This record gives sequence, structure tokens and C-alpha cells, in this order.
Amino acid sequence: MFLHCLRHGVNLQTELFSTMDEIDKKILTLLQKNAKQNTKEIADKIGLTVSPTFERIKKLEQQGYIKSYVAILNGEKIDKGLLVYCQISLATHSKELIDSFKAEITAFPEIMDCLHVSGIMIFY
Repeated sequence: MFLHCLRHGVNLQTELFSTMDEIDKKILTLLQKNAKQNTKEIADKIGLTVSPTFERIKKLEQQGYIKSYVAILNGEKIDKGLLVYCQISLATHSKELIDSFKAEITAFPEIMDCLHVSGIMIFY
């Protein structure tokens, strides 16, 4: 298990998005950089009018590409300036045990995220 206190964005350059058209990729990239942009601002940047841009964003939400809109907080301002990465090895790797561990560890308010990482670790 790999725990961390920082949310990471999705890399839109991966092959997972190879079937998505370029306009939808641009919308996701713009929202990932600043989710507070309104539909008109996004429409202006991608060269569409507001209505089709709004429909595309709604479609991306409905299809699960956009899970939520979040605020990335300044840790120093909220007295959480310490960022810790911690590696924990479990004795077994069943889905049930991993899900149980994640549920228990994220019950601590200090833990903001918990990721399961497999394979040989080269970079942390």
C-alpha cells in the first residue's frame, strides 16, 4: 500500500483516452487545470459555443470521466503543512483485505488518500 496526503490528477496523455475526440480531451485538460472556469470560458478556449460545450461537459460527467470537482487546499493555511508518503506492505493481497485496509486507514482524518500500488517501486 502507498499512502499519501496529496491528490494527483489524471494524466490525459495515456492510451485510456485514445478513443476520445480532441475537443473532449481539451475540455478535460482545461477543467483539470482550473475546475472553476465557467462554460463560456471553456467554450471560448476550445472554439465552440456555450451550448455544445455544456452538453459535452455533462456527457463527460455522465460517462464517469469527471468524477467530481474539488478544491486543492493550501496545507500551510489549514495547519496540515506536513506531507508524508508512507509505504505499507500487507501479508496477503486479496481484494477484500486491500479494501478493508483502505477503509480503516482512511477513517483517520489525517489520512487524505490511500493508493494501492503494485509492482517493483522505482519512484515514489
